Amino acid sequence: MLRKGITPNVSSFSVLIKGSFKAGDYEAAQEAFEIALTICSQKDVLYGLMCDELCGCGRLSEAKQLFEAAVERGMSVECFPYKSLFEGLCKEEKADDVHSLLNKMVHKGYTFDPAVFMLIIDIFGMRGNKHEVDDLSEKMMRMAARYDKLMFDDGSWMAMKVVRRVQSGWGQGSMPSLKMRKPNVLDDW
Repeated sequence: MLRKGITPNVSSFSVLIKGSFKAGDYEAAQEAFEIALTICSQKDVLYGLMCDELCGCGRLSEAKQLFEAAVERGMSVECFPYKSLFEGLCKEEKADDVHSLLNKMVHKGYTFDPAVFMLIIDIFGMRGNKHEVDDLSEKMMRMAARYDKLMFDDGSWMAMKVVRRVQSGWGQGSMPSLKMRKPNVLDDW
């Protein structure tokens, strides 16, 4: 295409990159990605695509580096599989990496699903890191309050409600707010 003067678009490069990963040819995928960055203007889409493919084949360290570079450059993260990346890193016991990435995203003013904080809050809670849990819970609650129109998936809205109920009870002995309450359909509606 390039030799014939036809400029490939993001869709063309998407097919090339995905096909290269499917064939197990990471070098070809990397080369197509680098060429695409010089030709196409939708760099955030290309970074997201490459990150998704890296996550899909278990190359989480490289996906993390790519995601971090995109955050540093101020690219949109809407095209990124950041939830999958964070889950994978947590499974590989790299919770500190996720914590660092979340802090960078918050610091740079990114909007994202606040429920992703639950992954790291869970891990730090099991470790007994009360200070980090408090800090992350507060950030999550501020983000949820500011961006109330965000869509929450796979039960994360329920998790947010639970965190709101127990947030003030950390480290204060018993938590009376955890008593079973009679469900009220109107409260949830």
